[in-house]
Amino acid sequence: MRENDRSERPQNRTDATFSGRSMVEMLGVLAIIGVLSVGAMSGYSKAMMKYKLNKQIGQISYILNNMIIEHEKLDRAYSSLKGSNGNITTSFIKLGLVPEEMVSQNKTDLHDVFDNKVLILSGEDDSRYFTLTTRLAQKSMDACFNLYNFAKANSADLWHVLLYTSTEDGQDDDNRIFGDKYCKYNPCLKDMTISDMDKACRACEDSLNGCAFSILYRL
Repeated sequence: MRENDRSERPQNRTDATFSGRSMVEMLGVLAIIGVLSVGAMSGYSKAMMKYKLNKQIGQISYILNNMIIEHEKLDRAYSSLKGSNGNITTSFIKLGLVPEEMVSQNKTDLHDVFDNKVLILSGEDDSRYFTLTTRLAQKSMDACFNLYNFAKANSADLWHVLLYTSTEDGQDDDNRIFGDKYCKYNPCLKDMTISDMDKACRACEDSLNGCAFSILYRL
């Protein structure tokens, strides 16, 4: 019996020691997995935001390019395009001048990759023009910056951009920045700095109901 006792006791101590090491190792592995998971989620979020920002620019570019390329056709069809309050979003959808993925199920509304509503409006003063408006939610700093950078990169083709923000008295302020052909005596898109964009977009973020970013192209 004593020999059996001696032979069993070391085995029991070995099992206990082995079990203790396994628990420590398991905790270490779980900690490592947790750190890697957080890093992976952060990396995924950044990659997804970059994808959406690029997608947003692609969608806006598609519409603006069609305005520029088809401007003669749009000019001829202007009277028939004019909708309620100048809203010609539906007309652009029917003409196939917008990305298909932006079109709502009812075929009357447009939404960008961030689910911001996009409107296409028409107007006329000395000549005809189109307005491409994106309604930004309050927390849309990235999308706001993205649109300003896009406008600056295309300043040679644009009339101007403006940003409507809701104020405490219910009125709208607008910040007009003009394209290359129209900015001789006005603020120029091509001269906008990161600081200028940050100031404008923070006004959007701090507004009561978000804001509306409009890009205007004159025929």
